[in-house]
Amino acid sequence: MREATENLDESYRVDRHAQALEAIEAKDVTALKAAITADIEDGAGHLGRKRFLDVESRQLAAQK
Repeated sequence: MREATENLDESYRVDRHAQALEAIEAKDVTALKAAITADIEDGAGHLGRKRFLDVESRQLAAQK
């Protein structure tokens, strides 16, 4: 969970929760699905990038 919430300002430039709330208020199921999907993809992408950079950094340090 800590990894998911680090550096939120750079990984969550679009407020997907606000999009989801707007979709709920509008009773727009399609928009709600899109907002939830995008939120999950944003989070997974953030964690994937962080993991990649961590592994890459360790590999470069081990080569020195």
